[in-house]
Amino acid sequence: MTTPLPRDAKPAKTGPSRLILEIQKASRFVTVGIFNAGVDIALFAVLYYLAGWHLILAHVVAFTTAITIGFFLNKLWTFRDQSRGGEAVLKGFAFAASSAISLTIATAVIWVAAQALPAIVAKVVSDLCAFAWTYAAARLLIFRRG
Repeated sequence: MTTPLPRDAKPAKTGPSRLILEIQKASRFVTVGIFNAGVDIALFAVLYYLAGWHLILAHVVAFTTAITIGFFLNKLWTFRDQSRGGEAVLKGFAFAASSAISLTIATAVIWVAAQALPAIVAKVVSDLCAFAWTYAAARLLIFRRG
């Protein structure tokens, strides 16, 4: 015979642990990141190699395009954020500030790396260097909930 729980007792939590949920979020973030990297690198290659744009201009346009797409994918899928109104606007500003830092990191790296590596390799290296900051900012500053 089982004894009933006291009224103030909460039943044991079932379902995935907090660690599992965090791993799932990180996995979704990586998936979005891989997609964004593809967009970023492909657009960079078109602008730099085919259109003949300057290295930094091609990088900035490609990076900004990809990170903007990433924001919406991460908001809707990775972190399942449902903020609206003022809260969504604040997250947009936080995203813009975080993106400016990511862009600065990536731009400094591509500029230095392109001195010794082919431009497309320098682009990949710059994206990898900005990735850690991008995840930390998205997880800890922009999409904090849950």
